[in-house]
Amino acid sequence: MASNFNPYNILAQLRLSVLASGEALPGKFWDSDGLRKTGQTDLLMVFPRTSLVAASSHAAKLAQAHHDAVTRASGIYHLFRLPPDIEASIHHELLTTISNDRDVQAKLWSELEDLPKLDVPAAEGPVNLGEIKLTSAKGISKIAHVYKAAFDVGLSTVPYFTLSA
Repeated sequence: MASNFNPYNILAQLRLSVLASGEALPGKFWDSDGLRKTGQTDLLMVFPRTSLVAASSHAAKLAQAHHDAVTRASGIYHLFRLPPDIEASIHHELLTTISNDRDVQAKLWSELEDLPKLDVPAAEGPVNLGEIKLTSAKGISKIAHVYKAAFDVGLSTVPYFTLSA
């Protein structure tokens, strides 16, 4: 695990992996192709400096609607509905530290290298992760590995949680 852990950068990368994986599965979870190579090429012509941000923002709104429909609960969070300060920090990372020419497909799940390894079973539907601290590697790892395990076997999962201080 890297010594200068930046949770917002990891969360931004995790969102990209989840969004790209959700687009790629049969019967897509959200109807978006912006993070695929052809989508990125098309968006690059319109948004030459921010095509990745445009694609991820569009896909994230669709993913947020999907996650909200599955969880149907108030007082909980998921990867695409976080407090405004965390959302702003993730957006800042997308704009400043993640390269616009990032090949999302080639770097899929690369953020797991900076997180503790967890062995979680693949689960479908809403998954209650309990209380999570989003500034800790362990908390982010729990979210990431639930998504990865489900996507690896083609399941639709929506991990949700409450936030700890």
